[in-house]
Amino acid sequence: FNYGMPLLLRCCKLDPANLVYRKSLRRAQKKKHKNNLRGSFFAWLTNILPKAKIKKAKRDRDWLLVLDLGEQALVRNPWDVGIQRDMAEAADHLGLLDLAVWILEEARMSKPKSVTVNRQLAELYEQRGNFQEAMTLWQLIRKTDPNDPEALGKIKDLTAHETIARGHYEEAVGGLSPARATPPPRSSPAQST
Repeated sequence: FNYGMPLLLRCCKLDPANLVYRKSLRRAQKKKHKNNLRGSFFAWLTNILPKAKIKKAKRDRDWLLVLDLGEQALVRNPWDVGIQRDMAEAADHLGLLDLAVWILEEARMSKPKSVTVNRQLAELYEQRGNFQEAMTLWQLIRKTDPNDPEALGKIKDLTAHETIARGHYEEAVGGLSPARATPPPRSSPAQST
């Protein structure tokens, strides 16, 4: 672990979008702590400074630094949901939607009923076009917090979006698709002879 993790951290820094490196690093981090779901004994204390640095990097909109600092902090506690949420937000800002989704799916493993994690992940699923997964999470949010004002509206909206996507109704309502909207070029009389 002492030799391999710094190498994997370096790989993640050099290629932030590479999920293979991050998955390998996360597996090693969890294995190092024997899957105890809390990390090292003093992780809450030793991660105070890294968390402050992450918050500063977020304020400065230095999204790559947020990802880098987050991975370094997760070495001490790979189940820290707050750090994972910050990293997912950074990945989303960088346009790394698959990475953001994976990070939040990892966070859900330790806190499956967390309204904030489920909300953030549902929004990413919606961006990605995974309407069914997003609806499932919004339903879980509604079940966990029945007074959530956004959940019911999102469930209705996503049901409509999924129906439209599944039935390809956008093309029917909009007429011809943009690719077919322009007529084919006519051949001139000189070309046909």
